[in-house]
Amino acid sequence: MSPHDNIVKFINSYVSENNLDEVMKNEIPRKWEKYGDFVLFDQRTFESNVLKCQGETFWKKIAEILKCKRLAVKNKIKNDGYRTPNVTLLLGNDPWIMYKDNNILYTWNVEKSMFSAGNVTERHRIALFNCDNEVVIDLFAGIGYFTLPYIVHAKAKFVYACEWNPVAVEALRRNLELNKISYKCIILEGDNNLLCPKKKGNRINLGLIPTSSSHWKIACEALFCTRKLMKG
Repeated sequence: MSPHDNIVKFINSYVSENNLDEVMKNEIPRKWEKYGDFVLFDQRTFESNVLKCQGETFWKKIAEILKCKRLAVKNKIKNDGYRTPNVTLLLGNDPWIMYKDNNILYTWNVEKSMFSAGNVTERHRIALFNCDNEVVIDLFAGIGYFTLPYIVHAKAKFVYACEWNPVAVEALRRNLELNKISYKCIILEGDNNLLCPKKKGNRINLGLIPTSSSHWKIACEALFCTRKLMKG
């Protein structure tokens, strides 16, 4: 049986044994994100009061099925300029996740920062670059999605990482320390319009979606010479 099937079987049995109302099928998860011992469910998972009010024993059984120790549900991202997650912890008290991808360690506070699983292709593509003896400027560093592969795999000489979200900056600092590469990066915390170094970079990374066109001028001014501009 699949983990989903085992969850369905357990919940049906649990509801019957405890004389609870029936649970809607669409709130039982079919997919989830797993980072080490942490499982993150999509919005609308376990959303009924029947399940929300269950105690630790219930959530421990779900965790046992999924072979993890901590559970959480993510909700709609907050409209606060930082794209702060809206996450409810179901099991466990520590919101810091540790995850290894492509031999790089990432950690972040799931209640305060997002991990963009969708940029895995770009993270791995950057890892294949040859940036030996190059200075890279990452204009939107976040927790280090691209900063870290530039240093660890692409072997950049040095990275200037611009980031305005204090929570992301904290995670970025931890990630640089975890991977023992703090000496190869300086974090410029604040508005990159004001802090981005001029004529310092051989390569500029603009990982902003859906477009980074508002920062192309700054990126060009940051180039040591007209060489490489990584548009996003």
